[in-house]
Amino acid sequence: MTGKVKLVSAGGGSVSLATPSTGSNRTVTLPDADLTIPVTNSSTTLTTQGDILYRDGSGIQRLPKGAAGKVLKMNSGATAPEWGTDVGGSLVFVGEQTLSGSTDTTINVEDTVLFDGTYDQVLIRITDHHPNTDESIMAFRVKHSGSYQTGSHYLVSTNIFYEDSYDQLTAASTRDGSAQMFQMGKQIGNAAGENYSCDLWIDSPASTANYKMYRWYPTYIRTAVQAMGGFGHGFYTNSSTGTSALQGIQIMSLDSSASAAQIKDIKIRKYGFKKS
Repeated sequence: MTGKVKLVSAGGGSVSLATPSTGSNRTVTLPDADLTIPVTNSSTTLTTQGDILYRDGSGIQRLPKGAAGKVLKMNSGATAPEWGTDVGGSLVFVGEQTLSGSTDTTINVEDTVLFDGTYDQVLIRITDHHPNTDESIMAFRVKHSGSYQTGSHYLVSTNIFYEDSYDQLTAASTRDGSAQMFQMGKQIGNAAGENYSCDLWIDSPASTANYKMYRWYPTYIRTAVQAMGGFGHGFYTNSSTGTSALQGIQIMSLDSSASAAQIKDIKIRKYGFKKS
């Protein structure tokens, strides 16, 4: 039985058929019914680098590229892909804040995703810090109910270990039940080569049932021959605000008398541990 194949271009464009490159014969079997083969011009449907094609109930559609750090997942109706936050159970890099040659006294970390319940734990990693004033103090305050808390409700316990005359290990421990901030290190120098870094951990930042527990692990070089390090922990004890959801962290650099100083250089990297 013989028949004809008729190519029709309703839109006025051309239709091309390519023969096999091997020279061998190939067979195409068509159904015993009308067959329509839709053709989509992806170059006009996809308008931006990173766009993705998908099909919905009416045809081929464009999903615009997602924001940095977002992952592709299915929507709640299981009908189309969408971009969303990855909540699979691992460490997620949220972003970075930096200052260079600055005269800012404070730097605020207020990313919504860090404090809205997306993460069970938050890690604020401070590196490459050089204060503008020698022998400075590194500290932070917490934000509750729309304000950074400055009252005497910070319970702080710190332990700092350092070398003295190259080989003698000395420790300094402090506890303050009514401080006005959490202190994460002191005697931080600003000479060439001196450096400060710290890992600050926050547990359950969005909880409204418990006080937030803060833990920090600073390490720094105070002089060319002295390395310092240690650990600290504490919580904000004000019963009227301390159990409300955390809204931000204000990192500050102060001079040795705890008055104004400036953050000259700093990098702050922000991470969240996703819920399992």
